[in-house]
Order: sequence, then C-alpha cells, then structure tokens
Amino acid sequence: MKCLVIGCVWPEPNSSAAGENMMALLTGACNRNWKVTFACAAAPSTHAFDLNSIGIEQCSIKLNCSTFDGFLCELSPDIVIFDRFMTEEQFGWRVSKHQPQALRILNTEDLHGLRRFTQLKSKSTLYAELHNDIMLREVAAVLRCDKTLVISKDELEWLNAHAGVRKEQLVYFPLLPPSAIIDSSDLSYESTQHVSFIGNFKHEPNWQTVLKLRHLWPKIRSIAKDIECHIYGAYPPKKATDLSNEKIGFYIKGWVDNANDAFTSYRLSVAPLTFGAGVKGKLLRAIANAKPSVVSEIAIQGIATKQQWPGSVVENDEQFIEQVISLYQNKRQWSEARYKAHKLYQILYSQKRYQQTFFEVCENLCVDSQLQAFRNQHLLTKVLNHQTLKSHQYMSQWISEKNKNTH
Repeated sequence: MKCLVIGCVWPEPNSSAAGENMMALLTGACNRNWKVTFACAAAPSTHAFDLNSIGIEQCSIKLNCSTFDGFLCELSPDIVIFDRFMTEEQFGWRVSKHQPQALRILNTEDLHGLRRFTQLKSKSTLYAELHNDIMLREVAAVLRCDKTLVISKDELEWLNAHAGVRKEQLVYFPLLPPSAIIDSSDLSYESTQHVSFIGNFKHEPNWQTVLKLRHLWPKIRSIAKDIECHIYGAYPPKKATDLSNEKIGFYIKGWVDNANDAFTSYRLSVAPLTFGAGVKGKLLRAIANAKPSVVSEIAIQGIATKQQWPGSVVENDEQFIEQVISLYQNKRQWSEARYKAHKLYQILYSQKRYQQTFFEVCENLCVDSQLQAFRNQHLLTKVLNHQTLKSHQYMSQWISEKNKNTH
C-alpha cells in the first residue's frame, strides 16, 4: 500500500498536539507496512522530526505549481492524506484530476471552524457566527474527501448533526495520551512545587492563555506567596519573553527538549483556555504524568467530563484563582486528583483500538472496486468535486500562470 501524506507543516511531536497526532498516523501506517511518503510545501522546521529515521521519504513540494502533478503521477499512491483543510484546498483537485483512483483522506487535527467560532464567542456573542468562512471552507473539504479523520467524538457528532456529513465518511482517530510517565509511588506532594503551562506560542489559544495567566498571577501570588508559574512552549516571541517577572514569580521558559519536563517536578498544571477546539495534547500529557490540573470548561472537551477530571474545572477567573490555591495547598485534595488522573489515563489509552480501525478501513476500501462503490453512495462528495464548484482550483491555476509570466 503506497501512501502520500501532504503535510501543512513538517511534524513536530514535541511542539504541539497536532505534531503528536501526525506522528501517530505516520507510525501506524508504517506498522501496517505501508510505503509512506511525506510531502510538504512549508519551510524546513527547527524542531521537525526526522521522518527518514523511521523509513518515511521526505519531499519538498511547491504551492500553485504544476511540478506537483508530475511528482504525484510518478508516485501513483493508493492513498492520499491531506493534513488540514487548507492543504486539501491546495492539492486536492490535483489528486482528483491526476490520481482519481486514490483514496482521499482529510486529517482535520481539530475543527478550525469551531475554534474560530469559540474565539469570536469569547470576544463578543454579537459576532459569534457559527457558520463562519473558515467553517464553510472546512466542511467543503470534508465533503470532497472520501474519509475524514476526527480526533474528538464531540466534533464527529457535530459534523454529522450540523454539517450533514454522514457517519460512514467520518473516522474517529483519537489523540492518545503518551505512555504513562509516573508510577503512583513516585513524586510525593512534598517533592513537587510550582505550576506549569505548555503550548506552542504560534497557536493563538495558547498565546491568549499566557496573557490570561500573566494577568491573574499577581492575585494568586498575593495569597500564596511562594508559587511560581512557569510557561513552556515552542517559538516564544519577544513579546512573550518580556512577560517574565521575578517579583511575581512568572517565568517564560520557552522551548523544552522533552515535553514531560514541563510536568514532572511541578505540583500543578493549568490551562484556563478561553477558546479552542479538538483535544488538548497538553492535558493528555498532564494526565499521563498523573498531574492534577486546574482548567476551563472548553479545555476538557473531547477528553472527559467534569466529574472525571483530575483536578478542578472552573467557569471564571475567580474560581480559577481559588482552585489553583486550594489544589496547590491541600495535600488531600491533590492526592485525590492524582488518583483520578491514573484512572482517566487507563480509559483514554484504551481508545487506541480506534486508530487501528482506521488503517483497516483504508485497506478494505482499496480492494477491487470497493472505493467506487463507496463513492457512488455519496452524492454530495461528487457535487463538491464538480468542476463548477472548484474556485480554489482555478485560483491556483491562475497563480501558477501568473508566476510563469514573471520569470
């Protein structure tokens, strides 16, 4: 089975949950003995994983360039996976035109349109349009593909109920917590200290969370005078590093080689996110480290219920301040939350079976005439792939011709 994965960026599993999810997809394909090629138009990345080390060929490609067509025809993949809807918009029509027999799969990472909606809603309910431009483009990409990977059951249900996407076109491919890090007998309450947050600074929900923590920390520090807040994450800009302040115990630590170091010695993890979508990899890693946490309601979506959460789920800034102090200073409460983290980890990791199902579904569709029979059941997919609805294709072709005339 030959598989082409067209990446939005080069995979960085130590920088973001999206990077972890992509690596799960790639390693799973390799374990099925698929011959995998990863192609990407993004610039080389400092923290990118060396895919060659696991037998995956890496190729640089160009946007709005017909050279991709020749590359695609020479490779002749059985399966093409698009990393996020923007990649499908750019390359999907080329795959449909030159390799129509290939199974086309969209990897959403999370639903960008829902994230945009929650962002608008966090600012003003007056302008919080659910059917925003990003959502419309994303759903169109979903409908153009044969199968779509969704990391959250909540988002899968939303696509089915509100976007008219049939369940047989959706595949639940959960983001799993990393292998359990800490045994229950390790790291006592007394041997841990301080509070941490980790998140790629290029991701807007993370940046807004850093600003919120910086705003709230003086109030926490005024009550619990020895607590420090340490912020980790890839690509911190100067405006972020300038937020460090020794007097209030707030430190921007930036990049860390091992993401677990942002949890291991800390007493608490925090994530007062105000908007977002998908599943938060930082919280899965906190759970794998058996680390109690204080988080917002939107942060736990797609992971667990409030009752299951190993720590506190808060609704506002006042509750956040109160619960950080309480969970940090109350050993009994902290120990109970730690126990709940171990229980939740077992539940989440058991979902690994869903990932295996995805690869089996792909292999079955690529047998004989199964794919064509599947496509014949989905009229909307054919409609969205019709030439009259491919403005993104014609725009790309126009840019390509324009670029030729400038050389």
